[in-house]
Amino acid sequence: WDYKRFPEHNGVDVTTLTENDYMTDVLSREGVRFIKESATTKDPFFLFMSYNAPHTVLAATEEDLAKFPNLAGKRQTYAAMVYALDRGVGELVDALKASGKYDNTLIVFLSDNGGRTDQGASNHPLQGGKGDTTEGGYRTPMFFHWPQVIKPDQRYDHPVTALDFYPTFARLAGAQVPVDKQLDGKDIWDAFLAGRSAR
Repeated sequence: WDYKRFPEHNGVDVTTLTENDYMTDVLSREGVRFIKESATTKDPFFLFMSYNAPHTVLAATEEDLAKFPNLAGKRQTYAAMVYALDRGVGELVDALKASGKYDNTLIVFLSDNGGRTDQGASNHPLQGGKGDTTEGGYRTPMFFHWPQVIKPDQRYDHPVTALDFYPTFARLAGAQVPVDKQLDGKDIWDAFLAGRSAR
């Protein structure tokens, strides 16, 4: 993988990105643009933000690095990348609020695996990290937020996998999953709202 080459966008290799563009900020900016554009219609919309941060290769802007003067090396860069990610998610939320869509939007945030401890991440107090079969490798933060549907300050202490998203989101969107389609995940929505295991 060539980390120096900008990715294609909608099948077009040539972009308007420059060496000074930081990909996390570019993705956030495009997400905000999509929300603003989509909010002008009455149709529901789906936005999937697959951020590169805080994945390796570690890189952060000087402005974000300066926010963590007490850290050094990879740990400082990692913290700055997480900060940029948090800022971007905040910009998306602000765009939803400004559009009037926030209260009736399901926001899901998760990580795909534990952090790489050799690249500045910490999974404390869990043992292990990315690629491990201990909890530090696969137990990650995740939240569901939907003000009109989910009561605040709820905690769901049962296993969920990203494989559950397809059947769950299809149902929430009113789509039918073909009965002959074999799925590894399951619709967890009723169990989630009731606070019981879907397994």
